[in-house]
Amino acid sequence: MGTAPNPTCSLRAPIHACMRAQGDGSSITVEPGLIGGEVNRILANHAKVNKLPIQYKIGPDPSSIDSSMIGGIVSNNSSGM
Repeated sequence: MGTAPNPTCSLRAPIHACMRAQGDGSSITVEPGLIGGEVNRILANHAKVNKLPIQYKIGPDPSSIDSSMIGGIVSNNSSGM
């Protein structure tokens, strides 16, 4: 319990494929090797480019978000400290 990925999250291999936020940014498709902080930067850019009133980000947001990979965050239901 508590370890299932969010139904709006889609993880696919290989790591080098593209990453895109959809719609209002509440759904994003990323590769498991992408760093959590980079996902937040993708979402911030998506909100800025599309002039959205809300900017989403993945959470939690500990100091290790810039070294935690999405695959580990989802599989462990944690991004570190």
